Amino acid sequence: MGLRIFITAVVVTVLHGPASCGLLRKKHSLKVPGFTGGGADPCFEAQMQRDIIVENAAREKLLYRIFRGVTSDCATGRYSLTCVQTLEYEENPEEFLRSCQIRMGHEHMNIFATCEYAQIKEAHLKKASQAWGSLEWIIHQAVDHCEKVPYECVALIAHCLDAKSIRFCFNQCLRTGNMNARVGDPSIKYHGQLGR
Repeated sequence: MGLRIFITAVVVTVLHGPASCGLLRKKHSLKVPGFTGGGADPCFEAQMQRDIIVENAAREKLLYRIFRGVTSDCATGRYSLTCVQTLEYEENPEEFLRSCQIRMGHEHMNIFATCEYAQIKEAHLKKASQAWGSLEWIIHQAVDHCEKVPYECVALIAHCLDAKSIRFCFNQCLRTGNMNARVGDPSIKYHGQLGR
């Protein structure tokens, strides 16, 4: 008796499943405001990317400014190594550095380590803030002219961050309509993959 019920249930599911799923899809389809269908919408993606890129660019500029300040007077011993190492992970790095310095005080014995760390971070953040700044300028242009920009160029715009020229990378995508030129580019670092 149990086998007969099982077979009946399977037959009913196979025969009636596609019809009921089709009705369900028609009834509960997702509607995105301003999207007419027919593929991915580059304007919607450009606006989403813009919000993320603008936020990241502002963060990188802020961190670069803070580390440039720390580097300029780190030899005085007024900065705590713990505060300097931790500030980039805080939501409000300026306020954190002030409050951490009040709590930790001066560290004259860690001057070399603090200065070296701050100089390394400053050099890295200088390049990162310039790259994110270029990407920010590009995404603003892409949002303004989103009807003419291929979706893939907008969706994969962050792939151009490691390029020697971010503008050239994005313009190459605009010319070809895809980011295939970035695949296998030796300037892209593939972290965590074996054999690289």
